[in-house]
Amino acid sequence: MFGRARNAGEARARVQSLKQQGVDGIKITGIDRDIMAAMEDEAHKVGLRIAHHAGVEETNAWDDIQFGTTSIEHWYGIPDAAIESGVQGFPSTYNYNNETDRFRYAGRLWREANPERLGKVLDGMVRAHVVWVPTLDIYEASRDLERAQNQPWFAEYLHPMLAEYFRPNPANHGSYFLGWTSTDEVFWKENYRLWMAALREFDRRGGLIGMGDDAGFIYQTVRLRPDSQHGTPPGGGLPSHQDCPAGHRQ
Repeated sequence: MFGRARNAGEARARVQSLKQQGVDGIKITGIDRDIMAAMEDEAHKVGLRIAHHAGVEETNAWDDIQFGTTSIEHWYGIPDAAIESGVQGFPSTYNYNNETDRFRYAGRLWREANPERLGKVLDGMVRAHVVWVPTLDIYEASRDLERAQNQPWFAEYLHPMLAEYFRPNPANHGSYFLGWTSTDEVFWKENYRLWMAALREFDRRGGLIGMGDDAGFIYQTVRLRPDSQHGTPPGGGLPSHQDCPAGHRQ
């Protein structure tokens, strides 16, 4: 992880420090655009790849395209870059650090992306060789919470400590199902449909899709779901003979 740099100089120094430690690449999360530009420029100079987990921030997929990011994790930053106003329509009470807010309104994001603008974003990613690592399975509980909580193998294989971590608790990342409603699930089902359509279109246009997962959070465990062990369940519309080679190349 890259950490928090306060200015471009600190960003470049942090890259150099990570290189000296022998890392193979850098993962960035929330980051200001000027810091990201300096950090990625320095990373390219020393031969380090960059994975970007964007959030609700000033950077989006257009910055990944411009600065030469290796891969975008999950999907944050892609639909955001296709919103005409440039900002998702949040209520005045929205708080990104409240994960119930964060993931509730994440489930409303894809519907705000302008399809024509989204096509341009996907084309830009293809031209710049930005890989998309969607981790489709990790948010499945958001569209059907009761199913996720009652997966049959949990009774025998789910460790009690992880079971406790999964319970709704604002102190635990991904345990955000406080006051979760059927309305939230309906929005997330539609969110998945639009997300999967964008992923298929990215593939059709020549984009490279990588395999990835975020197991250990949101009622997902490692290797207990053969259909989604690569993070791309069949509902995504990409058969295994397509997404597996992409993941191995990544």
